[in-house]
Amino acid sequence: MKNSNDAPSLNPKEPMRCYVCDAKEWHVVLAEKGRGPEPVHSQSKIQICKGCGSAVHEVDVSKEEKIKEFYRKEYRPKPNIANLITTTHKINYIRVFLKDFLQKNQGKQLVVGDVGAATGYVLNFFRGLGHKVSGSELTLTYRRMAEHYYGIPLAEELETKHKYDLIVIYHVLEHLMEPDKKLAHYVTLLNEGGKMLIATPEWFSNYLDDSSGLPANSFDVLFHKNHINLFSATSLQNLFRKAGLRVIKEDHIQYGQTYFLEKSEGVREPSEWLTKEGWEDINKTMLSHEYAIRLHSAGKFREAVEIVPRFPEAWLAQIFGSNSKDVAKQTDIFEIASKHCSENGRFITARGQWHYQQGRMAKAIEDLSKVVSFKPAEDLYMFLGYAYAQSGKSDEAMQAFSIACSMDPRKWAEAQGWMLNISSDRPTWDERILAEAASRLKLPKPGNATGQTGQNPESITLAQPDVAKGQTGQNHLLAKPDPRAEGATA
Repeated sequence: MKNSNDAPSLNPKEPMRCYVCDAKEWHVVLAEKGRGPEPVHSQSKIQICKGCGSAVHEVDVSKEEKIKEFYRKEYRPKPNIANLITTTHKINYIRVFLKDFLQKNQGKQLVVGDVGAATGYVLNFFRGLGHKVSGSELTLTYRRMAEHYYGIPLAEELETKHKYDLIVIYHVLEHLMEPDKKLAHYVTLLNEGGKMLIATPEWFSNYLDDSSGLPANSFDVLFHKNHINLFSATSLQNLFRKAGLRVIKEDHIQYGQTYFLEKSEGVREPSEWLTKEGWEDINKTMLSHEYAIRLHSAGKFREAVEIVPRFPEAWLAQIFGSNSKDVAKQTDIFEIASKHCSENGRFITARGQWHYQQGRMAKAIEDLSKVVSFKPAEDLYMFLGYAYAQSGKSDEAMQAFSIACSMDPRKWAEAQGWMLNISSDRPTWDERILAEAASRLKLPKPGNATGQTGQNPESITLAQPDVAKGQTGQNHLLAKPDPRAEGATA
């Protein structure tokens, strides 16, 4: 059965042109899977440019209209509540990444364009800040939502009558045929001093991980054929320089690879900007990732991390799968894995939630606070609230729960339950006065003025979330403790 999320196969009759160096000589990636060499991807032909090392899925650019029709009608189902939650996450990522830019332009009215605007969520965010917005999108149901839910009509192509102060291309460039030509076109639409925000998945990086947060347990999904351009950091930055852009800021942890760019002084000769990667090295990395994923799928987690040490999913599968009841073994594996995955958001989140389960609130707060600082999400703020509450840090707990509510209305009932419980256990102003007076006079303290909880800290029993079943490590500790449980107040 055809997967409606898969683009049609468009194999060219003539060799593709490399979008970086314009060469047409390619190495087709083949893997040994027990039946002799075969294409590493089961649904597409992945090839690597021998001139510069950039990797792509083979497509026929003469049939671009067929791809566009797929994106118009088949690429995504109708948007639903899950889209609102996911796009809220992305807005928070953008808010963190562009913090300085947003502060600098507060009170100004910029012209913001969004290429591949999806449901219009980014444009809605910038319009809410007082800016003028315009965007493009192919998927018809998304254009309908943008127009009738957000009140932002979208066209199929970005309007060229404007000069933009900011153009956003957020996880879109990997889908485009001939991205060098399209990016160069968008550069011409920038105002003097205009900027670009560009983000894509990052392949061939230090981590074998899916930037979307899904488990990296399928090579075909990780290297999905809808992502025509399989950007490494080097190949993407080559593309920027070719289009006449200069990187101002970059991030490789938050959500794939994210860049803030401005126009450079002009497009130079390739010898001045091209950084070549050895196609043999890219081929080796891709094959090691494919083999490690196969080992992981077969439950051979230790062997998988021997092939690719920076494979968070395989480490977490060891910790929360085969060693789920052995805390000492989990501790040992976490210590080893932390040497390889210390900057991976998925791994840090899992470690923080595990610290919470073990009652190590300070370490849980440290890990979870680190992740929300660059990748805020409502589930993380809820867990951070639990940890603050268990630590007696009531103000911080209520703030975390409040943020979770603002990010996802579905958290309202649970978060409010915790906040009400915390509030009703905190001493009133007169209780605090009596407690302070008793302390000065060294009298026995009033019954309910023993600090913020009214309980002896030694009597508190931690409410522990359960470890979820399975071996993926995804959301493995997101079972929610009951705020009414003994000791669950601050």
